[in-house]
Amino acid sequence: MNEIDLYRDERPGAEPYDPGARASARSRLASGGARRARRPYVVVAAAGALALAATFVVTRPAQVEQRPQVRLMSASEVLDRAAGAVAEELDPRDDQYVVVKSQTMYGSYSMGEKEERWLYRTSRTIWLRAEQTGDAYGVLRMELLEPREFPGWPIPKQAYEGVGKPELIALANCDGGTVPDHLRSDYAAIKKLPSDAEGMRAHLYSAHEPNEKGVEADQSAFTRASDLLRETYVPAAQRKALYQAVATIPGVSVTEKVRDAAGREGIGVGLTTQAGTRDDLIFDRASFALLGERSEVVDAAVAGAPAGSLLASTAQLEVSVADEAPEVAGDPCRTKG
Repeated sequence: MNEIDLYRDERPGAEPYDPGARASARSRLASGGARRARRPYVVVAAAGALALAATFVVTRPAQVEQRPQVRLMSASEVLDRAAGAVAEELDPRDDQYVVVKSQTMYGSYSMGEKEERWLYRTSRTIWLRAEQTGDAYGVLRMELLEPREFPGWPIPKQAYEGVGKPELIALANCDGGTVPDHLRSDYAAIKKLPSDAEGMRAHLYSAHEPNEKGVEADQSAFTRASDLLRETYVPAAQRKALYQAVATIPGVSVTEKVRDAAGREGIGVGLTTQAGTRDDLIFDRASFALLGERSEVVDAAVAGAPAGSLLASTAQLEVSVADEAPEVAGDPCRTKG
C-alpha cells in the first residue's frame, strides 16, 4: 500500500481499504504531509509538386521517404534493462540513514460543509534509518509547492495554506504497533529479501490480503513492488530480482512517453487498477534508471475524474547515505493540546 492508495481510499465513494493494511502503511506514510489532458495530435500536410507541360499536365506519385519501423519494447524488455542498469551502489550501516530527495503530487479532498478537491504538491527530503526497529525512524523536510487543479474543481483557498514554508517533521511510530516483516521497506529488511525472481515474486504476492475489497492479488503485488522502490534503497541483487518478478505480473504493460513529477520523460511500466486508474513506474529512456511513479485515470466513472487526468505523480531525484539526520525539537509522539 502506498500514498497513491491512501488518497484513493479517502476519495468520496471509494471502497474502504483493509484496516490492517492501512495501519501498517500509516507508519510508512507519516511522511505523507498535508497530504493531463492528452496532447492534441498535430497533422502536418506536405504540398505535392505539379509538373506542368505546354499541352498537358503530368502527375507523379509523391516520393515518400520510408522511415524504418521502430518496435516498441515490451514490459519485460524494459524491466530487463532496468534490472541490468548500472548505478553507484550504496551499502548503509544499520545506524546510518538513507536520504531521498523527491517531488510528489497527490489528490486532496476536503469533506466539510463544502466538498473541495485539489492536487497538492511537495518538495521533500526524507532521512530514514537503514534499520527501523525503534519508535523513531526518521526525519522529513517537506515544503508545499503551488497546488494544481483537480480536474473539474476550482482550487480552494485552503490549498495555498503553508505553500513555500518548509517543515521539519520527526517520523515516529507512536501507536506502539509494528509493521509485519513482509511489509517492511527499510533497507535492513530489503537486503534480506530473495535475490532470485521466483522468490521475490512470492514475496510480492505475500502482501495481498484476501479481504482487501476490490483489490486483486496482481494489483497488490505491483503495489508492493512500488512500495519497495519508493523513498528507500534496494541493493542491486534484490533490485534485479524485483524487476524480473514484476515482469511476470499479469496485466503489466508499457506506456510510452510519460513524465514524472519533475517533468522528465520516460517509459511507463504498470497496470490498470480497480480504482479506474493506470499506475506506472517510470524509467529513464536511456539509462533505464527509475524516475518515479504516476497514476492516470482510464475509467472516468470509477475514478471520479475525466479519463486522461493525472491524479498522482512522483519524481525520485537523488538517493544517498548520511550518518545523521537533522534534529527536531520536542517529542514527536506527544499530543499537542
